[in-house]
Amino acid sequence: MPKEPNGKLALEFSSKQSGITYISRQLYKLPLQILPANYLDEDGSAFLYLLNPSSGVLEGDFFDISFQLTNAAKTVITTPSSNKIYKMPDGSAEQHVYALVDSHCILEYLPEHNVPYANSSYSQQACYNVKKYGTLFTWDILEPGRVTRGETLKFRSYQSENKFFYDGKLQLIERMALSPQEYDYKCSGILGGFLVSASCYLVCETIEPTLVAAINEEFVAKEIMAGVSCPDKHIMAIKILTEDISQMQKVLHKVWDMVRCATQDKPALHFRKY
Repeated sequence: MPKEPNGKLALEFSSKQSGITYISRQLYKLPLQILPANYLDEDGSAFLYLLNPSSGVLEGDFFDISFQLTNAAKTVITTPSSNKIYKMPDGSAEQHVYALVDSHCILEYLPEHNVPYANSSYSQQACYNVKKYGTLFTWDILEPGRVTRGETLKFRSYQSENKFFYDGKLQLIERMALSPQEYDYKCSGILGGFLVSASCYLVCETIEPTLVAAINEEFVAKEIMAGVSCPDKHIMAIKILTEDISQMQKVLHKVWDMVRCATQDKPALHFRKY
């Protein structure tokens, strides 16, 4: 039998005639919940924090998260702090995310970075289904342990899988599987002298070449270790490496700003966290 999640969050979004997005249906099971939606943009986009009051992921946790956007809904979903993955002497934890973005809807899912502690084992799966004329922007960030405590790459295993569909067609599957006790990821050609890694994804009707060129030029000008690829006209994937999480956050905010200006004609938000 499938494992029953101990943490569950299911959100559905719609919009009023005025253009204001609201949560039309919600279900949550602690330790997952949300704060009430705020409206930081002038176009009615809903902004909300996804919360975990237990402060992190514990051994045996299974979190099931889903988002559904209909009727031209637009929402930004983030988390207030890093996702702490605590030590797990005898087991593991996992998280599943599923998102359905209907036509003319926009989902920006921007969780803070994952931090797997020493002796932890964690896996996450995300599946994004974007209908024609829908838009998705998301990222996946990994800081490989509590760096200041000397726990870099001390976890047992870390796995991540992201799937992206547009108009019913599979655009990209990306998988990561790290076992630091079996392989040195600090070697040249992998992490090298960098510590933090991130992947950004934009899915929409058409990825404009001017946006791709502008992001590439930004990376070159700032001497950022990164690359941009478009395996299909509907999806853009960006890989980034930085020396620390502070630098990564600045780079990602700039990328988000460029994507927002190109796809929604508005700048990225600045919001307080921690």
